[in-house]
Amino acid sequence: MLRSLVLVACLALAAGSCPFLGGKSGQGLQNPHKRRLVAAAPQARRLSLGFNVTAVKEDIGGILANETADFGHHGAFLIRLAWHCSGTYRTSDGRGGCDGARIRFDPENSWEDNAGLNEMLDLLRPIKANHEGLSWGDLIVLAGSTAIESMGGPSINFCGGRVDDVDGSESLPLEDAAPGMNHLIYVDAGNATGQDVREAFAKMDFGDRETVALVA
Repeated sequence: MLRSLVLVACLALAAGSCPFLGGKSGQGLQNPHKRRLVAAAPQARRLSLGFNVTAVKEDIGGILANETADFGHHGAFLIRLAWHCSGTYRTSDGRGGCDGARIRFDPENSWEDNAGLNEMLDLLRPIKANHEGLSWGDLIVLAGSTAIESMGGPSINFCGGRVDDVDGSESLPLEDAAPGMNHLIYVDAGNATGQDVREAFAKMDFGDRETVALVA
């Protein structure tokens, strides 16, 4: 439940001020690793996507119900995939996040907390191949929001324009990022203090009110 709520908040907040301009992320001049994302006009974003969002959502909807999936529905795992792809973002240097879709590559792909997610990537692969111009980053996030909507959640405006990386090298510095002990991007709910939770969510740009709303 917590992971689903966090993803809802992430996607909803991102949609409010979409940071992707023409499908590219600008690089900050002072820090080559810090992303300086500039909001584009809605029309410009739509023109830059290069794929039909409605058609992609329809294809995603077609793979959700499956009797072999947990509870007969792949939605929960697609939400988990989208959150794990996005939840690596940290404000300190702009690293992480699903722009680049580096969850497909090591080191993220081998993190123990991402176990089982390759099955969801394989499930999405035919959809990726069927839509020219669709990036893995956009597909993963759109799959998560579509799954939320299909299970009675709110309608989530889509913020597209992510550009896929060719390898996972940009994620190597995340290996030593707190609270990334043992390559986990969550705090240990059984042992974490309030300050641990506060610091962990602050790294992902959540304020106190947002964090309390999510974990309370």
